[in-house]
This record gives sequence, structure tokens and C-alpha cells, in this order.
Amino acid sequence: MEPTAEVSLPSVTGVGLHRETELHISRAIVRGDFAQGGALPTESVLIGQFGVSRAVIRAALRGLAQRGMVDMRQGRRTTVLPADSWDIPRPGRAERTPRRRTDQAAGA
Repeated sequence: MEPTAEVSLPSVTGVGLHRETELHISRAIVRGDFAQGGALPTESVLIGQFGVSRAVIRAALRGLAQRGMVDMRQGRRTTVLPADSWDIPRPGRAERTPRRRTDQAAGA
């Protein structure tokens, strides 16, 4: 992905703008547009590419960090982590969902 190319985000019903941005960046990472161990473009460049606010970019990057795809550190560029640390659904693998105790299962 060229740093100066603007991206038009397709609308995903029921998904917030930060989530759409997160999905777009995660797909680019999975495709190899951003090398593992390499730095993502700066927030300013991402703002220009996606045409969204800094808050949206930061929320998207936080989501990617929570999924183990990137490492965010204040004062440093956000870097792409190795694929084996990514927590993303893969074809043929059920998405992980937290198990919740129900009143019945808890014996109440």
C-alpha cells in the first residue's frame, strides 16, 4: 500500500468507523502490505490515507494491539508483530468466544 494513496472505506452495516479502519489495516497486514517486524505508516499518514480523525486511527490501532497484530509504544512507530502472535479468525477455525457461566451451570 502506497503511503500517499487515499483509501475509500466500504461501509459495513452496524460497525463503527474505527472498526472499519481496523479491519482494513488488519487485512493489509495479513496480505503482507506491511512487513512483520516493520513499522506501520505514521498516524498522520494513516489519517490522510483513510480520511478519518486521529481518534479513529488510534482506536483502530488499539484494537489491532489487543489482537496481537501490532505493538504500540508512545514515542515510537507502531510495528507489526509476527503472525504467530495474531489473534484473528482463520478459515476452518472457529472464532474464540469467552465462555460465560449461566445461572443454571453455576448451580443456582
